[in-house]
Order: sequence, then C-alpha cells, then structure tokens
Amino acid sequence: MILIFIVTAVFFDIKYGKIGLVMKMRDKYEGCLAGLAVGDTMGMPTELLSRDEIKSTYGRTCGMVDAAGGGNIGLKRGSYTDDTQMTMALAKAINKAGYVEQYTVADEFMKLDGRLIGGGAGCMEGIANMKRGIPWDKAGSSSAGNGAAMRTAPVALFYHGDASRILRAVRVHSIMTHKDSRAVEAAQMTSLAIDYLLDGKDPADLLDYLISFAINSEIKDVLEETSSLAQSSGDGEIALNKFDISGYSVGSLGAVLYIFIKHADSYRDTVLTAANMGGDSDTIAAIAGALSGAYNGIVGIPEDWIKTLKDEEIIIGLADELYDLSLNPYKPVPDVLDYNLKAIFVGYNPGLASAERGHFYASNTNRFWKVLNESGILPQPLTWKDDWRMAGYGYGLTDIVKQCTREAKDITDDMYEKGKKRLIRVLNQYHPGIICYNGKGIYQKLMGLKKIDYGVQPTHAVPGIMDYVVPSTSGRTGIKWSVRLGYFAELNNMIN
Repeated sequence: MILIFIVTAVFFDIKYGKIGLVMKMRDKYEGCLAGLAVGDTMGMPTELLSRDEIKSTYGRTCGMVDAAGGGNIGLKRGSYTDDTQMTMALAKAINKAGYVEQYTVADEFMKLDGRLIGGGAGCMEGIANMKRGIPWDKAGSSSAGNGAAMRTAPVALFYHGDASRILRAVRVHSIMTHKDSRAVEAAQMTSLAIDYLLDGKDPADLLDYLISFAINSEIKDVLEETSSLAQSSGDGEIALNKFDISGYSVGSLGAVLYIFIKHADSYRDTVLTAANMGGDSDTIAAIAGALSGAYNGIVGIPEDWIKTLKDEEIIIGLADELYDLSLNPYKPVPDVLDYNLKAIFVGYNPGLASAERGHFYASNTNRFWKVLNESGILPQPLTWKDDWRMAGYGYGLTDIVKQCTREAKDITDDMYEKGKKRLIRVLNQYHPGIICYNGKGIYQKLMGLKKIDYGVQPTHAVPGIMDYVVPSTSGRTGIKWSVRLGYFAELNNMIN
C-alpha cells in the first residue's frame, strides 16, 4: 500500500510539474516549443489592438478564439502566426544540419518568403534580401524589433547548458533579419532565460542572471527596471504600461520577463496576461509562453489548448528531435569568418575535444596554436579558448566536414561530399587572400587529387585565390616540428 502511494505521488508530481527536478527534461523541451506556439495563438486575435479595443471586442480573452479584430481578422482559433512559423523553420534547420548552420537556417527562412502570417517588417526585409542573393550575414534589416527574439527558443534547447555557444549561435540566426545590436541581444537574453529555466532554477533570480550577461545599455536598463518592478507589489497593469510593446525588442523583453516572473508557476496566467495587454500581443505571449513552457513543462499547458493548436504533433516532434540532438556532447564547432581576411585555415573536422569544448583545435595534443604563435603568424599568443578572436587578426577558421569524428580517418565519403559543397560556398562568400589547408588529405578530397606536395598549389579551389597546404597539426602525425614550423613560417612570409 505504501509503495503504491509513493508511485502515485511521484506520477502526480511528474504529470503536474509540482517538483521541477522530477519532471523529465523532454517534457520541458516540448513545453517550450508548444508553449511558444500556444502563446502565439492566444495573442493572435488581440494583436495590434489596444486594451480598450480588446475589452470592447472580446471582453477578456480567456482561451483560444477566432480573430475578430486587429491585424489577423479571419484567422481561426488555434492558428499561429510568423512567431511560430519562424521558430519551426529554425528548429527544422538545426535538426537537419545538426547545429545552427548558417546556410541551412537561411534556406529554411527563405522558404517563408511571401508566406509569413503577420510578418514583421524586419523579418520580411531580411528574407527578401537573402532571396535576392544578399549574403546571410549582410541581409539583416536595421530594425530593432523583436523578430529574432520571438524565434530563438530552438537555439536554447539545442545548446542547453552551454551559454557561450548559445550566445554565438543566436547571433548567427538573428543578423539574417535584424542586425541592430539591441535586437540581437534581446534574442540572446531570451535564449539564456530559456536555458536557465529548463533546469528548474528559481525565477526570482533570473533577472540577476541575465544582467550578468547584458552588454547593451538599453538592455541592461530594462532588465534592472524589470527587476525592480517584479519585486514591487504594485498594480501589474500599471507596471506593464512602462514597457514599449509595439514590437520593440527591448520593451518586449522587459514585458515578457515581468509577466513570466509574476506568474511563474502558471502557464495559463502567463499567456493570458500577455494576450490581453494588446500591442504586439502574439509575440509577447509567444515568448512568455516559451519561458513558461520551459519552466513548467508541457503538462503545465491546458490540454485542450494543445489539442486545438494547429500542427501540434509537428511542433512537439521538432522539440523531441532537438532534445535527442542536445544529448550529444560532441557538436560541430561554429565557423570563425569575416570579409577581407588574410587567410582562412581549413581543417578536417572537429575532434572529440574540440566538439565537446566548442572551439577549434582544442585537443591538448594538437599543435595548431603553438605553430601559429611560433611562426609569427599571430602578433600575440592565442589558445583554443581565443579562437573567436582570430578574425580580429585577419584570419578565419572552418572545416571541410563539420560533424565530429574521433579521427579524420572516420570521415565517410558522404560526409566529405556534403562538406565540400559547403566549404566552396564559404570560400566564395568570404574570398580570403589565401586558403590554408591543415593537412594534405583535405586538399586531396576537395580537389579529387591523388598526390600533392606541401606549400603553394598549382590548382585553385576558388579562382583567383592561392591554395596553400601545410602539414597537419594533429598530434597523431609523425612530421618533425622543424618541418611543420617551416611551412607555417613560409605562409607567414607570403601573408606579410
């Protein structure tokens, strides 16, 4: 009898989310994406309406209703808008590529050209620019809107527990549509908040956590103001009046965090408060719903709301895929790239240490950073922890294959074929002065050559760019240090 009671009690806690540590993490992933989509559908009927207009049209929305006013007249209850569309596109891209791969994300976004429901100007401009051939990292609008923040949840789910990778990956998808630093940082804060809440940490400490990452002065100010308001026992509606809810990223961030913290234990209260505040209500309710879903899990969302949600099985399926992928600690390392670089270094693929740490050449046995420093290529010593600083010195980092393997010999022909296409796309876009291949095998695979020598190559992967091959810096190769250093020193002479 006692055993039955214990099992029943634990089941109750898991199902209804009474004990955050007991709740399955998969439920939280599903809760985050489903919570975002349900929040979007709840705010959809009231988008662009004032609070008085909401009261005169609906009284107060207490569930999913057909849109009878605002910017979405004609949409039926359970219908989502651009917030969910772009979130699903980003999730699909991550699941397809196995990480936040810039070209895959851009391709998924471009599929939404002309199809966004209630799309914001920034998102539509960025997508249209990419469709016209403008590179993904130059396509973004100057808008400081919340279009990046509304869709960023999948990044937090995929990189859960790794704030550094979250920050870098959020910037990748954000600048495709919004290059304003406030829009990017608001998206970063949103992803960090989701990452924090997935672990069941105290919502009361969330704002202090986010403030520790804030760089932009407006972001920092709104976080501090939200913290002060959240601790106050004053009228909530008056407090919400302090936030710009027109679609501005900074105001949206403050409103979302205030609403969630005030109703942290109730998904229902969180999204209904957001949906009834007017303005850009679908986006604010979507982001607030993602935070609440990550914290309370899918069991915290009313079941009838989920059943009414359009494409609920697809959305939950995307969350499940992200959860499964997130469990792999060995993830692709993001490129370090920019325009007008002196050289781009091309490696085979991330080894275990690099994939786990999220940085290039992070193995203790790899000599890449040592040879760069001693050959004079770098003006000051760097380590794998500093790989992101390479572009500042005029150098880029990428791989022919992005997926991790234990050794280069484990890379399959299919991985090479897919990697070659991506690498050529990267090299054509950034067009460095020199392309340096870290190992003969990379260049042989790329060019289909059986035998090559080290040094300058007579062939060109990209017309007009010099190809240079150096001995692999892997600790597994038996090449003498003096030989390896000599080729890097020659490369330095050519660069300078």
